[in-house]
Amino acid sequence: MFELLWNRMKMLRKQMERQLDFSQNTIDREVKQYILKLEKSLNVYKMLLDNLTKVGHASKLLGDSKKTDDEEKERCYYDLENTYVRAPKGDVKVIIGDFNAKIGKESIFHPTIGFHSLHDKCNDNGTRLVNLASSLNMIIGSTCFPHKNIHKITWISPDGRTQNQIDHVLIDSRHFSNLLDVRTHRGANIDSDHHLVVCKIRARISRYKYGKTTKISKLNIEPIKSDKNVQLKYIDTVNRLLIGNDKEPGYSEDVEQHWSRLKNVLYAAGEETLTVQKHTERSKWFDKKCQEVTKKKNVAWHNMMSSNTRSKKEIYKTLRREEKRNQQGDILNDKEDILERWVEHFNNLLNTPQPLAATPELDLNIDNNELPRPTLEDVERAIQRLRNNKSPGSDNLQGELIKYGGLRLHKEIHTLIDQIWSKERLPDEWKTAIISPLHKKGDVLECTNYRGISLLNVAYKIFANVLYDKLLKYTELLLGEFQ
Repeated sequence: MFELLWNRMKMLRKQMERQLDFSQNTIDREVKQYILKLEKSLNVYKMLLDNLTKVGHASKLLGDSKKTDDEEKERCYYDLENTYVRAPKGDVKVIIGDFNAKIGKESIFHPTIGFHSLHDKCNDNGTRLVNLASSLNMIIGSTCFPHKNIHKITWISPDGRTQNQIDHVLIDSRHFSNLLDVRTHRGANIDSDHHLVVCKIRARISRYKYGKTTKISKLNIEPIKSDKNVQLKYIDTVNRLLIGNDKEPGYSEDVEQHWSRLKNVLYAAGEETLTVQKHTERSKWFDKKCQEVTKKKNVAWHNMMSSNTRSKKEIYKTLRREEKRNQQGDILNDKEDILERWVEHFNNLLNTPQPLAATPELDLNIDNNELPRPTLEDVERAIQRLRNNKSPGSDNLQGELIKYGGLRLHKEIHTLIDQIWSKERLPDEWKTAIISPLHKKGDVLECTNYRGISLLNVAYKIFANVLYDKLLKYTELLLGEFQ
């Protein structure tokens, strides 16, 4: 675009010079015609000059292969300097990016620059960057570390003939000792004509210590099922902790407090008697198929870097496209994005609209006053129906911890269920379930190929079994044998 406008302007200028070169014998009418042509040429010249200025402003601010207006460059560095000044003084300030600046080895610019730049002399953008660093008391760290020239090159032209170091890392001189190294990694595949520039910075950690998060771990409940001695020891520990946590006569505790007390007793007894179960590694989403495709793509990248031919470029582009998969094609690798996708999937699956024809309510003729309250035998029967080796719910309590806890613990569970029965209020923790997706078939990256399993609170399972037994005899009266 620049060349086209410039050539057109040169042609107009020659035409104007020819129009001004007329002899003294030319009559007045011809002079007027020449003047009119000259005015038209001047108007076209002005229009092309305005267009040329607009193209200059629209070009890359710091200059590509074209010249950029100096005022625009000055404005860019002025804004960058103002942003730097507004930053807190105590912060480590680092400026990184593509400045299109060649930094030389001129001794006049030391110590703002180092002795290990790729180029011998600075270009115009390089001089501007050095002046910026000097005014802000910064050091251009990408010129301060000795490396081979191939490890200094940050950009290669499409034809592979021009190689420059135009991407730089600047750091304030106060923290320059924390900058350990800056170099280019040619083997890194970043899908760009620029190479990856890596800097090593030594961070000085603050003295403030954050609290450590406790990792939830399961207890190894195998000994409690097979070893009688472990069973007796666990029962004695539960009874001892329950006696120590007994409340004074006349003290009334609500459902939440009662369940929290029993849960803490089970935690303490389990940790005192049993050992922690070893953690098993789970298979990750990055399966063998993903690894093979990525490995082939990286091999094609190294082949293209060794000899930059058209065929190798096409092979690399094809393998790069094959690597990407999605629900519309993309692989989600961020934890928050993955969780949001699962929430969306189960929300659409479970929160379906009610059908238009609602199921009619059945009159069971149950009088609440006549419905018997749960007995200790009902609770013990529900506890014995708990299955072994089941994953815990949100309370992280295995069913075996209650199942083999002894008679005193079962009486406490009965008291809790009787309290819930009379007050008609569940503990808040019992209302929470953990949905664990299990892969059934097809692509492992598709949520629709998973089946969700709800992990419920173990004490809630006991209450649900008691309630099921109470309602079973009434439902049998309404349901026929064929159902």
